Amino acid sequence: MKTLRNFSDKEISNFKEEYKKNDCLIIKEGLTPEFIKLLKENVKFNIDNDCNYIAKFGNTANPERRLYTSGGINKINEYEIEYGYYHDDLHNFLKKIISDKIYKTYGFFTKYISGNMLLPHLDLITNEITVTSCYFCNEEYPIYVCKDYIENFYNDRYTVDIDFIKNKEAFKLNLQIGDIAIFNGRNHLHYREKNDKPNLDYRISLNHFSITKQNDYIHKAYKEVPFENGKFSNGKFGPLYI
Repeated sequence: MKTLRNFSDKEISNFKEEYKKNDCLIIKEGLTPEFIKLLKENVKFNIDNDCNYIAKFGNTANPERRLYTSGGINKINEYEIEYGYYHDDLHNFLKKIISDKIYKTYGFFTKYISGNMLLPHLDLITNEITVTSCYFCNEEYPIYVCKDYIENFYNDRYTVDIDFIKNKEAFKLNLQIGDIAIFNGRNHLHYREKNDKPNLDYRISLNHFSITKQNDYIHKAYKEVPFENGKFSNGKFGPLYI
C-alpha cells in the first residue's frame, strides 16, 4: 500500500530548507487516502484516566502500550506490516530532507480526548526526530514547538512545568486529517495545551527516528538535566500528561 503521496522536486527542496531553518515543518495532505482509511478502521484504543496513548493495531484493544517497529517485532497481522511500511516510507523521505544518516527507532498511536494536556518536554535520545501524522480529528488540537534551541545530553525525556514556556515563542503546528509534522523534539520543548472540548477526538501516529546509531547512545548522552526548573530539576523525567 502506498502510504505517502508523491512529492515534487520543488516540494522536497522547500521542505529541506524549511526544516533547516526552523527544525520543524508541516506537510499538508501527506498521507494517502487509502492509508488514512486503513488506520481509522484498524487502530483500536483502550482509554483510561492515566494514559491516553494506549493503542493496538488490529481487532481488539490492548491494555498496555504497544510499540511498533519495522524490524519484525509485534507484527501480528497484515495491518501492522503496513504500519511498518509507513515507518520505512518515512525513513526514506527523511533521508531526502534531513540527512541520509538517520535511523528508525519506534512508533505508536495516540488518541487525545477532552481534558488532555501534553506537558512541555524534550524527547529521549532515541527520539531525535519525531514525525506526527494526523489520521482522524473532529477538533483542532495543535502541537507547539518552542523556537529556542536547547543543548541536550540527557538520556531520557525531560518534562517541565507548563508555566516554564509561557513567555517563549513557539511554532504552532496545526494538523488536519492527512497532515504530517516533522520536528526536532530532542532540542526544542514541545507541548499541547489543555483541551476541555467535551467531544475531542484527535488521533495521531508517532514515528521516531535518531541521527545517532544505537550503539553510540551511551557515548553521546549522560545523566545531566538540560537545565534546572523547579519540581522537575531532580534528574527524573517527570510526567508527560496531567
